[in-house]
Amino acid sequence: MTDMLEPRAGDVVLEVGTGCGYQAAVLAELVAKVYSIEVVRELAAAESRGVIVCPAGFVSDHLEILYDLDVECRTLAQDLGIAWRRTRSPNADPAFLRVLTDVVLDRLSLSAL
Repeated sequence: MTDMLEPRAGDVVLEVGTGCGYQAAVLAELVAKVYSIEVVRELAAAESRGVIVCPAGFVSDHLEILYDLDVECRTLAQDLGIAWRRTRSPNADPAFLRVLTDVVLDRLSLSAL
């Protein structure tokens, strides 16, 4: 995800996240300044009943999902007294893999032209 942003040393970035910090920490090493909005604390302060986290930029569970979200963010939400849930990642779901395979095969056939 970070590489898609193409961050440069002088950039200033607004990162909207769950408040668990991984992406903000990565960006802080690459750019001049990172402003991070931590929505979990803000939701708790607004007396929200809970938060549903959807890591839409990821197709599989990995360190940022399994630790930053499932451990740190969930713990933060629990400590603040609000419910926390996360949507499932596609991982190795057969339907997702079929679509991914179709996309790759389509691209390969186009590049052969």
